[in-house]
Amino acid sequence: TCDIDPCALMEEWQEQNIKIRVHVVGVGLNDLEREAMACVAETSGGLYRDANSAEALSQALNTLGTQKAPEPGSADPQDKEQGYALRIYGTDDTGRSFILKGELIREGKVVGEVRSNHRNVIEEAGDYTLMVGPVLADGSIFEPVSISVAINEPGDTRLDVSVQRPAIVRARFTQDGTSVPGARVAAYQDDRQLFSFRANDEALARPGHYVFKTNLNAENALQLEADLQAGKQTVLDFVLQPMVRVFAQITFSGGQTVERMIELKQDGKTVYRFNGKTGALVRPGHYRLDSPDLLAPARDVEVEVSRNNQMLNIPVPTGSITVEYAGSDEDYLRRPDRAWIEPADQDESAFVTPGTPVPVLPGHYQVRGWENAGAFDPQIVEIRQGESLTVTLQPKPLGGLIVQYDANARYSIPPDRAFLQKQDGQKVKGILRPGKIRKLPAGKYRVLGWNKAGNFTPIEVEVRAGVTTTVTLGPN
Repeated sequence: TCDIDPCALMEEWQEQNIKIRVHVVGVGLNDLEREAMACVAETSGGLYRDANSAEALSQALNTLGTQKAPEPGSADPQDKEQGYALRIYGTDDTGRSFILKGELIREGKVVGEVRSNHRNVIEEAGDYTLMVGPVLADGSIFEPVSISVAINEPGDTRLDVSVQRPAIVRARFTQDGTSVPGARVAAYQDDRQLFSFRANDEALARPGHYVFKTNLNAENALQLEADLQAGKQTVLDFVLQPMVRVFAQITFSGGQTVERMIELKQDGKTVYRFNGKTGALVRPGHYRLDSPDLLAPARDVEVEVSRNNQMLNIPVPTGSITVEYAGSDEDYLRRPDRAWIEPADQDESAFVTPGTPVPVLPGHYQVRGWENAGAFDPQIVEIRQGESLTVTLQPKPLGGLIVQYDANARYSIPPDRAFLQKQDGQKVKGILRPGKIRKLPAGKYRVLGWNKAGNFTPIEVEVRAGVTTTVTLGPN
């Protein structure tokens, strides 16, 4: 971003016999920038590598890190006494350097492309014409000049070219009068993007009227119009809407705090939605805050966002419900490690862990046990603010079912399984192992034989609490 041409500096060091080799890794460069940086490596005898990902960057650094230091007198890999070459350096009348590009012409025919800060190899000696000019940000050439050059001696012929300075544009981003890092800026004419450049970089452009757009964040999609003039620099001042980072946490009546999704609204519309722990960039102002949750939501809380790194602490008046299961493991089909709490006016249920107090808004709730662990009667409870309530779920008595196959029958293969289907809406179903007791809630079931062993007629059976029932399957 400075006026010094790094490639010309490399050339100057070579002429002063300063032995240094520069390796370059280009990260996110456009074609113009890549050309300039590759020239630095080439002129100093170094290597250039592109890196457009973290993996590529690591590989490039590893590769370049293995390169040996240059031997005395070996910084320039090119032997200047072999063949013909042309080196072009472009400046305007103030001495500012520019990257040039253009064509090499001989006897009216284009014989090659040439660029500045580069060793342009020439096939043979002779008289040539150059048409070169500064390379603009859109890749085109500005006001190319025609220069005659005679290449008669082997080695490098240096040619200094005086060019007209194009229009120059750069962008500055400020917030509350302070410079801040900006975003990439795109230049448009007639709704067509012509080029883009990074904040604080200088971009060369043709004179004319442009629309410049940048999008730093949701609140700062900005646009400016400017007339660019040849030989002059235009600074675009993007003044950012002030933004502050805000966090949020919910505090329940018992003192417990949680960080969850937050919605900030204005005029009934959600303006920001973010996780309270990670926070978000927010425009200062007044908002209505919602924090959706089935059991303990925060609704329509008035908040003011005014400073950076502000923590919004939202009190939610709650009681708490703790679910417990009675009895021992023998009273259940499996260990009851979950339950559900459902607001009386909702069709949704919240998963809860037994033994853990769950904050809930004051009101009526239905507490349900896990049907895969047994059968339970749901309980309706009322909770008040600040109240802690324990709900104990009592399992209904289980029955037992044993399935067996007729030992005197013949089968395609020995049957080692049968299948259970529910009849009364139970959640329990699955595989039965012959001869083993399967605990089941009381109710009606259908038992099916294994079709790989033969054809079996399904048997309907009623399991009673505290009773073990045996079912015998035989092939048709």
